[in-house]
Amino acid sequence: MTSSANAAARRLPFRRSGVLVWLLAAASLAAVGARGAERPPKPDQSSLREAIRAGDLAAVERLAAIAPDLRLAVVFACREGAVDALRALLTAGADTSGLTGATALSRALMSDCGECAALLNGAGADLNATNEFGATVLYRAAGRRSATLLKTLLDQGADPSIATGLGETPLMAAVVAKRWRSVETLARAGVPLDAQDRDGWTAVMFAARAGDVPSGRVLLAAGADPDLMSDLGWTALMWAAWRGDARFVQALIDAGADPAATSWAGGSALWRARLRGHRQVVRRLRNAGGAE
Repeated sequence: MTSSANAAARRLPFRRSGVLVWLLAAASLAAVGARGAERPPKPDQSSLREAIRAGDLAAVERLAAIAPDLRLAVVFACREGAVDALRALLTAGADTSGLTGATALSRALMSDCGECAALLNGAGADLNATNEFGATVLYRAAGRRSATLLKTLLDQGADPSIATGLGETPLMAAVVAKRWRSVETLARAGVPLDAQDRDGWTAVMFAARAGDVPSGRVLLAAGADPDLMSDLGWTALMWAAWRGDARFVQALIDAGADPAATSWAGGSALWRARLRGHRQVVRRLRNAGGAE
C-alpha cells in the first residue's frame, strides 16, 4: 500500500465520525422542530393589545394563558380602562409588583379607572409607590377634574399624607388645581390640613394666593389654621389682602384669622391691602381690628 493510500485509510474513521455527528445533529434539530410544531406559537404583545382594545375577552383569556409576559398588557388594559380584560390578565397570573404596578396605576389615572386601581390593589400593587418626583398616584389624582379615582384610592387605603420631594401633599395639589370637590373629599378623609411644604406653605395659603374661595371655605370649615406663616412670614390673610380678594379676606376673618398679625419682616394684611390700593379690603380689615 502506498503512503497516500495509508494516509487516506487513517483519515477515513474521522470522516465517518464527522458524518455521524452531522447526521445526529440534523436528527436532533428535526426532533426539536417537530416538538415546536406541536406547541402553539407564543403571542406577541400586539395581539394582546388588539384583543384588549377590541374588548374581545375570549381572545384575551386565550392569549393570556400562553403569553410569556403579561406586564405590558396589564399596563395597556389600565390605560384603556378595560376592567374585564385586566381581571382576566390578573387571573392568568400577571405580575403587578414593583415598577409594573406603579406604571399600571399611572395608566389607570389616565383613564380615570377606579375599578382598575381596586383590582391592582387586590393583586398586590403598591398604591403608595412614587415617581421620580416623589409623587404618588393619589397626589396626581387629586388634581384631576374627576374625583372618581381619588375616592377609590382613598377607599383602598392609599396614604394621603405622603408628600412629594418639595413637601407638597395631595391636598395642596387639589387646591392648586382648584378642585374644591377633591379638597372636600380629602378633608373628609382626615388628611393633615395644616401640613406645610418645604417653604412653609399650607393648603389655605395656596388657596388664598390662587383666589380659590370654594376650596378655602372647605378647608376653613374643616378646621384648617388660618394664621400659620410661611418661611417668608406671610399668612393666608396677607395673601388674600395683597390680591384684593374681599371674599377670601372675609372668609378668613369669619374663621378667626388674626387681622392684626404681622410678619417677621414687618407689615400686616392691612398694610399690604393699603399698599396695593384695595380699598374694600382695607375697610374690612379695619372693621375687624386690623392694624398696619
